[in-house]
Amino acid sequence: MIEPSRCRAVASTVATRTGLSALAVVLALAVAGCGSSQQGSVSKTLTLRATRVSDTLIDSNGPGLSPGNAFISSSDVAGGGHQDAYCVLSERKGTELCTVTLLLPRGQLSGQGVFVNGPTSSGTIALLSGTGAYNGAIGTLTTSGLTAHRETLIVRLG
Repeated sequence: MIEPSRCRAVASTVATRTGLSALAVVLALAVAGCGSSQQGSVSKTLTLRATRVSDTLIDSNGPGLSPGNAFISSSDVAGGGHQDAYCVLSERKGTELCTVTLLLPRGQLSGQGVFVNGPTSSGTIALLSGTGAYNGAIGTLTTSGLTAHRETLIVRLG
């Protein structure tokens, strides 16, 4: 991988000496490995087990599981910490927009996305942020089911 500052210098020199357009030079350097934002990044996977301790339906739009209603689910994470999820039911059957927060001994992680297999609420959503040891974290959060009594969470950082 070529350092980004070195790529800019090479691009400028090549464009000046050859008369090629800047776009052609940038494309050629991109193929050669310049400008990758993944330089030096490290991927890490956390596998967590959680046990649901509460599940509360917020009935704001008619009885039962109707669009606009929401639920809050809270689970204890083995080894310390907990997970809280807030989901709103969509007009589309089985679709839920969810925000999931993990509070772990070394920091917090937050994800958001759509599950399309309600009421199980399993799948993968975007991991958007973190604090503490997870400061600036991005990646994915996969759950075996927010509403299940026992849940497996796989957090992929990086």
